[in-house]
Amino acid sequence: MKFLLLSLFALLLCPSNPAGAREIAGPVFAPASVTWKSLIYQTRSLLGTATAVVKLDTRRQPDFPPEPAGSHSTSSGPGAGDVPAQNRGGFCLSLTNTIKPHLSVPRFYQARVWFSPENCQAIRRLRLLRGKSNYLKDYLFTPAGVYRYRKKPADSTEETFKPELWTDSEKTFYPLPGSLSAATIISEPLLILYYLSAKAAEAKPAEICVFHKKQYFRLKLIRKAPVPIQVDYIEQYNAQKRRRQKGEMELSGYRLISRPLAGNAAKAAEKFSFMGLTGAIIIYFNEKSRLPLRLDGDIPFIGRVYFNLRKAVMTNLK
Repeated sequence: MKFLLLSLFALLLCPSNPAGAREIAGPVFAPASVTWKSLIYQTRSLLGTATAVVKLDTRRQPDFPPEPAGSHSTSSGPGAGDVPAQNRGGFCLSLTNTIKPHLSVPRFYQARVWFSPENCQAIRRLRLLRGKSNYLKDYLFTPAGVYRYRKKPADSTEETFKPELWTDSEKTFYPLPGSLSAATIISEPLLILYYLSAKAAEAKPAEICVFHKKQYFRLKLIRKAPVPIQVDYIEQYNAQKRRRQKGEMELSGYRLISRPLAGNAAKAAEKFSFMGLTGAIIIYFNEKSRLPLRLDGDIPFIGRVYFNLRKAVMTNLK
């Protein structure tokens, strides 16, 4: 029900490509080279459990209806006119994250990111969080910067309501820092999985720019030498064909190093996170199958975890 609710809210609010047609510097990706449709990760420790489900929708998204009143009213803010009413569609990458610490309140987190599959430019992002805090955040990426529209319950009574009935709302605009040009790709942390998985016509830069929470970050992906890692997961090709991969594999490790950009609108740098992970984040990647098989990082109230891939629904490229 929550997933359906977020989907319906997205259809109401999200135009397919509000970032507009502009010249963007960066590698040109081959969307058809991505080998997976969905990924399921799990971790378990003495302090709690967590599950992350990632899904990639490669159908070109249709043009969505105009934005309703009370959403992104760009006419009164910087970047007005940079959001065309109609554009070509993008892909959608979604995340459903369930975190259950034994010593704290469970958290249910859901996000959807619409993006250009050719260059990894983020277009729109929706975030829904249920747990100790409840909120719905809608981000619109434009050449001038990022618009953020936040809704949350105004009181304890509204916490039981559906997100569209929450009345505490806030709009904020985060202009592009002066150190970045309008040609810079502004991506989103979740898209790192696509960034690693898709082949590119040219070498991918080791550093990219992402917008996360209330600020812009420069993000470095430092590749480490392959190391042997124990894996145990299912590759699902269709209803009849599936293959279990179990044993030791040589995997490349990509360390994520984040640095907040000068000129951010946020008063203080917020902690960078990726799929609920903070701290020293490492993605272990199989270069042959192009699958991210393990995600290492810290989860609040649980500690250091290894998010192990348990199932990958494949695209039948093999």
